[in-house]
Amino acid sequence: MDAKTKELVSFPMPIDIEDALNMGFKRSDIVYRLIGNRRVSCVIVEGTQEQADDFLRAVRREQKSEDRENRCLIADGKGGWYTRIQGKKHERTERKDIEDLIFDFKKSRIATINNTFSGFMARRKTAVSSRTWAKDKHLYETYIQTADISNKPLVELNCQDAYSFLDHCLTVKPDMQYKYWKNILITLNQFFIDAIQSGIISMNPFHSFRPNKDRFVPRKIVQDCDTIFSPEELELVTQIALEDAEAKHSSLPLGILVIKHLGIRDGELCALKWGDIVEKKKFYVIHIQREMVSCVTEDGKYTGFEVLNHCKTPKGDRLIPLSPKCLEVFGLIQKYNTQNGIPTGPSDLIFQRIRKGQIELCSPRCFYGRFARYCRMAGMDVVKSPHDMRRTFVTMLNDAQMNIKKIQQYAGHASLAQTMDYIKHREVTDEDLEYLSTL
Repeated sequence: MDAKTKELVSFPMPIDIEDALNMGFKRSDIVYRLIGNRRVSCVIVEGTQEQADDFLRAVRREQKSEDRENRCLIADGKGGWYTRIQGKKHERTERKDIEDLIFDFKKSRIATINNTFSGFMARRKTAVSSRTWAKDKHLYETYIQTADISNKPLVELNCQDAYSFLDHCLTVKPDMQYKYWKNILITLNQFFIDAIQSGIISMNPFHSFRPNKDRFVPRKIVQDCDTIFSPEELELVTQIALEDAEAKHSSLPLGILVIKHLGIRDGELCALKWGDIVEKKKFYVIHIQREMVSCVTEDGKYTGFEVLNHCKTPKGDRLIPLSPKCLEVFGLIQKYNTQNGIPTGPSDLIFQRIRKGQIELCSPRCFYGRFARYCRMAGMDVVKSPHDMRRTFVTMLNDAQMNIKKIQQYAGHASLAQTMDYIKHREVTDEDLEYLSTL
């Protein structure tokens, strides 16, 4: 390549005004230039002379292609219109309908992941929680945006591009596990579904992609006994939490006992209100109907927590009976809240705290540290989490031979398979040995 082609030159790049503003250009950066046979909005960019020539030639070719399409817009002499797209005849009664058909076809020929992802995200924000679309945004910016597939026309993507995309992701994160890759693929598949619904593509180009799991870092094997509390551990942690609550006159240590008795998620725990406890004819139940989640701004930044007036899934909205022991725990919580000047009315959150003289909400973070500290104080080899207590709840109900559908209902799981996955086996028992001895 000679010196002339290496020298940077400025040239106009046609772009829609709205797209230019979304990409960070100012209105003063937008100019109008005559390119080919059209006067179009542009931004001035830099590149080599060879790049400028190639780009402008491609624009003129596109214009000629559009002109050919327009010449194919023909009145059929019977009050209708027709055109041919890729050799197939399309007929419509109204001219606008046939123009829209041509426009959609041309749009599909130039649509890429990068120039349509912003529209997908706008629709995604209205359909899923902020935590979900924030994860989609992070995965796009980290892995998808910089991949070659993101600038290739969507209609030209195929299964081979999926393998190239996987190579790119493993370059960005060499220690990637298969489960993490599945998260990236879920985001990409949701984008493809949106593109299908928008009429840009007719099918998911990665639908038959099945990578070899050997390409990923093996998942660390975790024993079942390390993800649930043993009866001895449960007793020790319960005693430590009760002593801590009594010593500090605080209700926060008792949140661990509420999860033990109800098996609820930590976000559901933080969103409980006193009015959720309802008296039935012979017993009390608690209505799980809302959840605390991370609060995310429009640009995907986490700024604290907020309470949503719904659960994670429709199945999460449920009634759980309160055992006498669980009622005692709520009685202690009410006692400590009253002593500390924390209101306990029907509309008040059960778990609140005094910080710098002000009453504020308790987030899931208020319980993570306590869980870890109590586990260490109990001499446990593996420090467990609030979610491990939830698994313990499901496992203990199964051990007590409760109906599996009832367990699913109380756990608030969307599927029975999820409930089955939560059921863990503690240790090898004499009963296991008896089964094996029959072989």
